[in-house]
Amino acid sequence: TFTSVDIAKDASYFFKYVSFETGAVDVEPTKAKWDLAWTYFSNTTNFGSEVPYLFQDVMLQNRNVEVAVYNTVAGTTPLTYDTFTEANIAAVTFSTSQITIGSGWRSGGGPSSAPAVNTTRFYILKDGDGNYYKVQFTGLTVNGERGFPAFKYALLRKG
Repeated sequence: TFTSVDIAKDASYFFKYVSFETGAVDVEPTKAKWDLAWTYFSNTTNFGSEVPYLFQDVMLQNRNVEVAVYNTVAGTTPLTYDTFTEANIAAVTFSTSQITIGSGWRSGGGPSSAPAVNTTRFYILKDGDGNYYKVQFTGLTVNGERGFPAFKYALLRKG
């Protein structure tokens, strides 16, 4: 066994992990090898006052990924996932917040409603290599159990 650990900085990773049983462990892909991460997310939310809340089924994007959100609700945009093309990229305003997708890809799932995919929303992603994709979520549950996110995506422009 050991009583101290030296953690070497590695520019290939955003995080380094440690096990008290085995020392440093590599469990995360290198930072250039992923775009989205599905997770649970602890934060606060307003239920009359700020309270701690566990957000399930949250999508985080890599720090090197930029995201734009499109809502297809009547009157907000004439574009849909199917009609959005490479020619539309020039009008996109991207966000670098890692929670741009967050829990907005789904609705419900709180104390009073079942979770469901937000079918009126799709996303445009620009990855760290300059590739542009469109993404739309298609699933959230299997046999009523949460934790099974599914989405379709298409490359719009190679970087």
